Order: sequence, then structure tokens, then C-alpha cells
Amino acid sequence: MISPVPRILVLQHSPESPLGALAGPIAEAGSDITVIDCSNGIEVTDAHRRFDGLILLGGVQCAVDDAHWPHLVGLLDLIRHYREDRPVLGICLGAQLIARALGGTVFPDTHREFGFVELERCGEDDPLTGGLPERIHIMQWHDDCFTRPADSTPLLTSATCPDHAFRHGERVHAFQGHVEVDEAIVANWGRMRARLTGDDAVPAMLAAQADRYLDAAKATGREIARRWMTLF
Repeated sequence: MISPVPRILVLQHSPESPLGALAGPIAEAGSDITVIDCSNGIEVTDAHRRFDGLILLGGVQCAVDDAHWPHLVGLLDLIRHYREDRPVLGICLGAQLIARALGGTVFPDTHREFGFVELERCGEDDPLTGGLPERIHIMQWHDDCFTRPADSTPLLTSATCPDHAFRHGERVHAFQGHVEVDEAIVANWGRMRARLTGDDAVPAMLAAQADRYLDAAKATGREIARRWMTLF
């Protein structure tokens, strides 16, 4: 039974990938949020199974690299546990883990999307994405992508990444794109990308994209978060 005030477990896989723009709407809807740092892994216990909802955020880990990240096996089991009767939301790495846990595949993305990428919405009847703009630019940063589980419903697609978001059952949602980004996250990621690639032009490039697309992307992310809270 879900508590009167939903207790939500948030698994944060990187300090640079917090709830961001989603935090406000989730808190405003009335919830008890517990954030656990999984940057160096997590040992899943029965305590993690007793929340009313689960959010898995992005990170640098590879969703299929159990050798380097053995805790991923426990996360797959946790996802399967929650998907039976509680809301689950996955972003980027979290979405890839959901796909893997429920029968999809995760593989290297030859295009490696970075920046604000145009996505096309599929269908009208999803509780989280139905009625949103047919096309929206959402922040991306991923080296891997997924094929959605066979019994899932497609929600978003891009020109280079066909399976960008899906729903499994009634209350499990997975988004490859970073619907959680806000100004601080985008600015930090621009600096991070520049350090990783040696390309000093990245921060200005990403800032220019953000000037054009971030307000709409944040509004979309906040609306998704508000709607997700109605699933409890």
C-alpha cells in the first residue's frame, strides 16, 4: 500500500546528475524524498524495497558493465521488484537499466548524442507525455542507447536514436534524455565536457543551445515530474 505521503527513493549515480528541475514539482506534490549516492555503487537491501516509488538518475557507469559495477545486478532486481505495483522513473543510465531489467538491450551509440537534440513524441495517451509538444529539444549526453522491451510503449524518438523513451506497464517510464536539467546542470556539463574532450568551445556552444531551448525543456521536465506524481 502506498503511503499518504509517497516515500520516494532516488538513486543518484553521479554528483553532477541530481534531480535538478524535477525536484521542485516532486516536493510540491507532497512527498518524502530520500536521495542515495550511488557513485561508488550500492548494496541493495530490503530497506530499499520499502519505498512507494523509485527514481534512477544518470551517471558515468555503463549499464551492462557488471564487472566494473557489480552493484548493477542488484539494481536490476530492484527495478523488477518495483515495476510490479509502484511508479518507477529512469533517466539516461536509469532508463538503460530499466530497459535491461525488463528485456531490452543496451549497446554503444555510434552517434553519442550531446547537447539539445530534437525529439519527436509518439502517441497521445501516455500519462506523462501525452499532450506535450510534438517536437521538443531535450538535453542529451550518452555513449550508449537501448532498445526498448518488446512489451513496452514508445514515447519519444530522435533521428539517430529510435528508442528514446518508453513506458512499461502503467507506471514504469524510461527517458534516455535528461529531462531533469536546469541552468546549473547545463553550465556544469559544458565545463565537464570541455575538460574531457579538450574542446574549449563546448561551454559557449552549449550555452547558446540553452538560450534557445532550455526554458521549454525545463517546462517539459517539470510537467513530466508533476504528472509522474499523479501515478501514486
